[in-house]
Amino acid sequence: MTASSPGGLYESATGAGSTPTASPEPGAPGLEQSIARLLTLGTYGSIGLLVIGASLMVVDGIGPLSGGPAFDLGRLVPD
Repeated sequence: MTASSPGGLYESATGAGSTPTASPEPGAPGLEQSIARLLTLGTYGSIGLLVIGASLMVVDGIGPLSGGPAFDLGRLVPD
């Protein structure tokens, strides 16, 4: 037994010293980058829609706390 491998010939139960089985290829776009791009575009899109909606509210003179039309259960299906 040496100081670098205190367990002898067998690997430890914790997996220390084991090599990963799958490593990403260098230069290839990974799944994480694709997901990050998708989430970033979704965030920009939602911010854009929020700005458009707020602008239309200002143009129409509607306040965010002014309330909406009354809820009528009888009009739910026809509308």
